Amino acid sequence: SDEIKDKGRNRTIIEFNQIAWNKMFELLKNYKRREGNCRVSCNHVEDGKNLGKWLITQRVQNKKGDIDGCRRILLEHIGVVWDVHSEQWESSYRNLAKFHQREGHSDVPGSHIE
Repeated sequence: SDEIKDKGRNRTIIEFNQIAWNKMFELLKNYKRREGNCRVSCNHVEDGKNLGKWLITQRVQNKKGDIDGCRRILLEHIGVVWDVHSEQWESSYRNLAKFHQREGHSDVPGSHIE
């Protein structure tokens, strides 16, 4: 019947999506092994696949609450940061605090790298 065909088609789509997701996750793990982090630029291509765009999609799904819980845990386990801007701000603040403690002021030269 048509209902059985639809169920079979839906199962095939779900399996295909899982396989595709797993492949991208493996690419992200490879990236992390090589680079030491999961801060993938938005246009980064890994092994012919747009890993940056895929990671943005995962972040958007997480923000909407649409990401599968197991996928969320897997991504967090390897070090994916969900709120990149907040993480960048916190990192910059920590660097400023270190600079201030060491130098006694917060007037950081524009060319300074911490």
